[in-house]
Amino acid sequence: LKSPREERKTAAKAILATPRRVAPRLVEQALLVSEELIRVAILWHEKWHGGLEEASRLYFGDSDVEGMLAILRPLHAELDAGPNTLREAAFQQAFGRDLADASRCLDEYEQAADDLKKLPPLTKAQANAVARRQERRRNTRRSNGGSTSRGGDDWDDDDDDNDTTNATTTQQRQRGDDDDDDT
Repeated sequence: LKSPREERKTAAKAILATPRRVAPRLVEQALLVSEELIRVAILWHEKWHGGLEEASRLYFGDSDVEGMLAILRPLHAELDAGPNTLREAAFQQAFGRDLADASRCLDEYEQAADDLKKLPPLTKAQANAVARRQERRRNTRRSNGGSTSRGGDDWDDDDDDNDTTNATTTQQRQRGDDDDDDT
């Protein structure tokens, strides 16, 4: 019932539906025993080691930030709920502070990602805000990015006091998403 995969959850619920109608208390007790056996059989050290390994593979190997967070958030939630055994208490004593800091970093990352989604797209850039060296530039030329005409003038003279330039939005692919078009 606690599988991250939806099809497994659905299958488990279907399997337990009939016995639950006949003996609901017995099913609840069996689920409690099963949960406790799993909890004491898989130590927090093992859970965190496996979770960090999987989260790292998702982030670095697959560039899957959401998948990484889906692995780490339940681990942090379990840690936040507090220890139930002496081994869990020892784990929390040894790693609790570092993992709490890591959880705060995840919170800050998610907040920053949400804030970035709310920003309007950049369409104009003021030269002096883009680079301090540009404050001194005068009588320079800059390319009109995206211009494809061969006969026309693809350059702007920058001898006026207009320090604003248009920004061209582009579709960018992440590194590692290369197709084998080059070969």
